[in-house]
Amino acid sequence: MIREFTDDYVREKLRTLTDEQAWKALEPLTLLGRELGKLNVDINVPKDIPFLGIKAGKLDLQRFFYWNICKTFYREDFSMDEMNHINFDWFRPLNCHRHTESEVRLWCEEAKLSIEHMDVSDSGITVVALKA
Repeated sequence: MIREFTDDYVREKLRTLTDEQAWKALEPLTLLGRELGKLNVDINVPKDIPFLGIKAGKLDLQRFFYWNICKTFYREDFSMDEMNHINFDWFRPLNCHRHTESEVRLWCEEAKLSIEHMDVSDSGITVVALKA
């Protein structure tokens, strides 16, 4: 829930900026992700927190923050520009929508597409479908 709010909030803040301004505005967020990732610290969430959508378990602090608070992409072998590019690609589109697995399946059915593969994860839904 927090992540969904944060995604929408950041997108709204970027709405009036040029691409160049938005890129620069996201750099501090990318730096935060890098610093969290460099800590290389695991945390343990002892019990599910259903009303926040947070699941129990051991998780790297950066990934916990990324999945539950705010997208602060980090990958050790990526440059700052590469990480900022991923954050930019996530936050810059102003026409972002969220959909359920059942909605996507219905669209495929209505379009007469046969689903070959569907992956539903916290980051979204990936579908490979073929024309029937």
